[in-house]
Amino acid sequence: AALRAWVEFNQGVEPVRFWDAPAGLEQIKRGFNWSPESKDDEPEPVEDLARENAVLLIDDLGQGKISEWVASQFFLILNAATNSGCRLLITTNKTPAELEENLIPAAVSRIFGLCDPLIFRNGDFRRL
Repeated sequence: AALRAWVEFNQGVEPVRFWDAPAGLEQIKRGFNWSPESKDDEPEPVEDLARENAVLLIDDLGQGKISEWVASQFFLILNAATNSGCRLLITTNKTPAELEENLIPAAVSRIFGLCDPLIFRNGDFRRL
């Protein structure tokens, strides 16, 4: 939330969407079995995350294993960001090789095509 406030204050960009990757990817997974008869709300099309926002903050990418289908849905978010001009800020404590273990290679390639990495080498700040 602090990063979102900083972006809005310093760039004056609206709207900004903060997306918790582990929870968001789990929500995508639940949407696989959604039907009109379901009592749950219809899932938001994943591409709308990027299409409807000038900046998308994806937090904690790469936590946990995900299915190939969920990874392909995540790629749709990245593809929509490319096509709509949405700017991405992605946080992760994973290396590119570790991200490739969880995501499809095309998604990792797209991330590094869209984003300039800033590497912090001091480790987990909560352990310092």
